[in-house]
Amino acid sequence: MFNFDPVEPSFKTFDVSQCYKNKEKIQFAISFDYPQDIDKIVFKEIFERYVEKKFYEPILSALSVYNLSPLRIIPSEIRASNSGFVIYTGLTSYAPPINHFRRLIDVKIDIQQVVNRIESSSPENCAYQCLKDSALNTNFYRCLSFDLCLNTDSVSSSATFICSFYNSSFSTDPSLIIENGTLCDHYSKNVITFDSVDKEDAFRIVEDAVLKGLFNIDYENSGLFLSFKANDIYPATLDASTDSTGKPPQGSTSFFQKFRLANESFDLNLEIIKQNNSIQFRQRKGISIDECARLCIKELAFRCDALTYESILRECKWSSITIDFLSDIDDNKYVIKKDGFFIYQRDVISLFTEFPFTTATRGDLIEIIVKNEEECAYECSQEKKFKCRSFNLCDNPRDEKFKYRCLLSDKHTHDDDKNPDLIYSPTCRHFSRENIDDYKLVAGYQLNVKPEAKYVNTSVDRCASVCSYMEAFVCRSFDYLIDTNVCWLYKENVKDNIHSNVELFSNKNSNHYSREYLIENGISLEIDAVSKNRKKYQTGTLVSVSILSLIIGSALGMLVVWFAMKIIRKRKDLPAMNNHEFILF
Repeated sequence: MFNFDPVEPSFKTFDVSQCYKNKEKIQFAISFDYPQDIDKIVFKEIFERYVEKKFYEPILSALSVYNLSPLRIIPSEIRASNSGFVIYTGLTSYAPPINHFRRLIDVKIDIQQVVNRIESSSPENCAYQCLKDSALNTNFYRCLSFDLCLNTDSVSSSATFICSFYNSSFSTDPSLIIENGTLCDHYSKNVITFDSVDKEDAFRIVEDAVLKGLFNIDYENSGLFLSFKANDIYPATLDASTDSTGKPPQGSTSFFQKFRLANESFDLNLEIIKQNNSIQFRQRKGISIDECARLCIKELAFRCDALTYESILRECKWSSITIDFLSDIDDNKYVIKKDGFFIYQRDVISLFTEFPFTTATRGDLIEIIVKNEEECAYECSQEKKFKCRSFNLCDNPRDEKFKYRCLLSDKHTHDDDKNPDLIYSPTCRHFSRENIDDYKLVAGYQLNVKPEAKYVNTSVDRCASVCSYMEAFVCRSFDYLIDTNVCWLYKENVKDNIHSNVELFSNKNSNHYSREYLIENGISLEIDAVSKNRKKYQTGTLVSVSILSLIIGSALGMLVVWFAMKIIRKRKDLPAMNNHEFILF
């Protein structure tokens, strides 16, 4: 029963989060995937209200050991999109300990019933100690109340108090109050349990449940069972806050921390960008800077490297435009001067995969002394003499300022189990760029040949990795269908049109990626054109064919010698003939 009402109230009805200032609460978002055969329309019509009602259960389950008060959960808001939905919520700090008690002023208490006593400077400290003792819940002592009396024996210049703790309260034991007792302030506990878990600790527990795949909202009705599984959690607010200049805050979420401010008062020039098929972009209004950064990083159809944001209309654009296109900003046709907009560039280091305590033993072409990993990644991205695909970052104990040796390489590394060049190193880390960098984009086109394999519900980055490590055949290109997130893998490459009928045809919902580089037996190779009537053999196959050819040639040579000797012997037994009557070819 809640206030004589048998219906359990909505948590939104008792929203106490407005009583807490910004630092007294942590706000975050949890993103979910749709189950199979569920889209945005079906979700909003059938499941959204159910999910919002049941959303609190996995939070309370994860925090059950702490007896978290449901009132500390900030009322949730759901935002659905075509790819899934996001629930914005949060946790407040726990209530001050003194708020768990009811105060009676100048009450006469029987001090003979005191169980514990301490000297204190304030009633708040006494309240905290009582709640802490109450949590122990031993057989002989569970603090339910305390009184606060002035310490007349104190020699301190400031006033101090004596806190006396009791196993009972005046509401449960009226004998505590007597007529001839000492006048003190009495505090009786008015709650059963004390929720003291820190908000950051509570968030980490919920975060751990999401990352381990334990945060699910299950639906079961009339034989239908669905599970809405959380796939990510990050600090975020539904409405992005701004500072006095209107500039969105940096580093407010785990996603936004991967971006840096590139330029102020500039926006993408969409009229020019639409004329360049190599640059992809999307846009959306009415979302926070946190959500904008998340959409950029989670983009499936292309590698998002930059975003622009305007805080008043909350307008977001995210794009594959790289730092090369954003250089010389004042004379750059791809951007346009526009007040209120900010361009954020994705940190270069986020484009690399890290292999800790590892170094690549061959392929280092240039060594540079740097201050940190970000500087090394930047040097790799700006290298002009060769295409830098990875680097080793090793300690440099000789220099306190430039602490690392940065060794740039033109080779990829993405599978430490299969790469013999990767070895353990206690003083080095290895960083390798993503596989997608080995492919050339042809936007709005598709290959006109039969694919060898198909992958569904995948990203363009994942598709590039699958193609690069395909063992069933040599994958040399792929198509990515933007509207369905489907990936087609091919043996063919656009370079093959020199010898065969391999061509691209227009498809606005498809992007074609042709491979430009691969590693064969540890050697970096560029993709060459392959004739339709000619097979491409690997090194091992060519060696085997050569050895077999030598064996067959030797056998044939011995057979010819034997046959020639037989003829010579036979000629000695034949009668003499004129030269023109017999010709040996």
